[in-house]
Amino acid sequence: MSILVRASNLFVLSFVALGFGCSALVDTDPGRLGDDELVDAGPGGGDGGDGGGGCGAGCDDGVACTDDSCVGDVCRFVPNDALCGLGERCNPTRGCISERCATNADCDDGNACNGEEVCGGAAPDARTGCSAGTAPTCDDGVPCTSDRCEPGVGCVNMPVDAACDDGVSCTVDTCDPARGCSRTPNDALCDDGVCFEGGRCDPARGCLGAMAINCADGNACTEDFCEPGVGCQNPPRDDDDDGFAVSADGRCGGDDCDDTDPNVYPGAPELCNGEDDDCDGDVDESDECENDLPDDCESATPVVLAANTGSITGTFVGLTDDYDTLCQTSSGMRSAIGGAARTSSPDAIHYVDIPSGNWDVRIDTQGATVDTVLAVARTCGDFDLGGLGCNDDSNLGSTTWSRVWLHRIGSSFSTTRVFLLVEPYGSSATGDYTINVQITTAAEDRCGVALDIRGGGTVIGFGGVAVGAAGQSGSCQGSGSFLEGEHLFFYGAASNERPAVFELYSDTHTPDVYNRFTCNDDDTEGACATGTSIGGGIQRARIQINAGNTVFADGMTGTNPVYSLFYDP
Repeated sequence: MSILVRASNLFVLSFVALGFGCSALVDTDPGRLGDDELVDAGPGGGDGGDGGGGCGAGCDDGVACTDDSCVGDVCRFVPNDALCGLGERCNPTRGCISERCATNADCDDGNACNGEEVCGGAAPDARTGCSAGTAPTCDDGVPCTSDRCEPGVGCVNMPVDAACDDGVSCTVDTCDPARGCSRTPNDALCDDGVCFEGGRCDPARGCLGAMAINCADGNACTEDFCEPGVGCQNPPRDDDDDGFAVSADGRCGGDDCDDTDPNVYPGAPELCNGEDDDCDGDVDESDECENDLPDDCESATPVVLAANTGSITGTFVGLTDDYDTLCQTSSGMRSAIGGAARTSSPDAIHYVDIPSGNWDVRIDTQGATVDTVLAVARTCGDFDLGGLGCNDDSNLGSTTWSRVWLHRIGSSFSTTRVFLLVEPYGSSATGDYTINVQITTAAEDRCGVALDIRGGGTVIGFGGVAVGAAGQSGSCQGSGSFLEGEHLFFYGAASNERPAVFELYSDTHTPDVYNRFTCNDDDTEGACATGTSIGGGIQRARIQINAGNTVFADGMTGTNPVYSLFYDP
C-alpha cells in the first residue's frame, strides 16, 4: 500500500542567522534536499531507512526471497521469484506467496511512488491477477517547498528557505510548509557588535543607520580595517601586497625597500633592470646581469614608466666605448660638427617607449656621480650626426648633469621608442649614472602656454603637429614667414635670467631663431638669426641674448620638420 507522509512529521527546523551578504535563512538538512533514494525498512526491521546505516549494520530485510545488497551505501532489496516454489512468486514485504493474488496485500510492491496496487481491479496482470496503482501527485501548492516522492516513504514536501530570500540582508527568511515564505526584520543583524553598531532593519531597504567601527590606531605604518566576526585588525602596512611590510626609510621597521613594486622585496629574483630587486643594497649583482650589461644596442634595457615617470641607474664599470655623440668633444657641439676628434669613454644604452599621444618629455641625468653626456636617437647607434641631439651640461659652468627636452613627440597610433646614450665626460670608467624620464602633455606653442625651459639643456622639437599654429615671425625672416611653423619656449623674465647663447640646428628645413621680451609684441625683439649651411646638410641659426622672455624656434616647413636647440645660460 502506498504511504503519504507530510514533511512536518519528518524534520525539525533549526534557525541560522546569516551576515550582511544576504538575508538570514533557516536551512534544512541538506541531505534531505538531494536526489538520494531512500529505501523502505523491511518487515524484519532492517536499517534501510537512510541507506548508510543499513549498509553499516548489514542489508538483511528478513525476507528470504529478496536479493539483499548494498549499492553506494544504500541497501537494495530485489524480489527474486526463482527463490520461491512452484506456483509461487516473491512479494518484497511478505515473502513467497501464491502466484495469483488473493488479497490486495499480495500485490503491494513496497513502492509508494507508483500507487496502491489491488488484487483484480480494472486491468489485472494475466499471471498475478494484480492491477497497477496510480502514482500520487506530491505538489502541495506551496512555492517554497521541494516536492518529491520517495519510494519507501511517499510524498515528501521539504521547505527550502533559500527560495524565500528577498535580497534584504537583515531579514530572517524562512519557508513555512503550511503558509509559505516568512520574512522577519532582525535589528541584531545590523549591529554585529564587531564591525557595525547602532543599525535598524527596514524590511524594504535593509540596514539603516549602522555605523562602521573606527579601527584607526593612529599609526601610519599599519593597515587599519575590521574583519567581520573578528574585529579590528592593524597589521603592518604592505602597500604592494608582496608579503613584506613597508620600511618607509626605516621609520616603520619593515624590510621591503620598495613598497610600491610587488616585484621588489627581500629575496626576490635579481633582474637586470638597474634596480635593487632583492633589497640587499646592490643593483644587478647577479652573474646573469654582469654578463648582460647595457653596453650596446643589442643589450639595451628599458627605462620602465609608471604614471608617465621612470628612472634607471647603473655603473660605467665594465662598459666599453661603442658610439660617438656630438657633445663628447673637447669643445662641445660646434667643434664636433666641424670634425674635432672625439674623446673615448664608455657608454650605456637604454631606451624608453613613449605612449601614443603628443607629449613633452624631459630626460636628465640628475643623481649621477660623475659628469655625464646624454644623447638621444630614434635609431639605436645614430647618436652623432644622424641622431636627434645631445647635451653635455644643462647649465654650463654650474652643473655636471645633462638634460634633453623632446617637444611635441609621439604618434596617435602607436608607442614611440627613443634610444638613450649616457657616458662620462672624458674617459673615466668609474662612477654611477642615473637617467630620469618624465612625460607631460605637450605644451601649446602660443604666448602664455609655452614650454618652460629655464635652467638650460637641449630641446629637440618635432614640427609635424603644430606647424603654423602661432603665426609669428622674426625681423630676420622673409615675406610670408608667418605661415611657417614655430615652437615657443619660455626662457625667463628680463630681470632675473642670465645671458645665453641659443643655437638652432636642422637638416630638414632652414631654421630661424629669435627672442622677445614681450611674447606677443614683435617690437620687443632682442635678436633674430636665420639659418646658414655649416656642411653635412645641416643648417644653423645662432643668437646671443643678455636677457629675454620667450624664444622662438621658427622656419618649420615640410612634412616632418625636426630641429635641435642648444642653449647654455
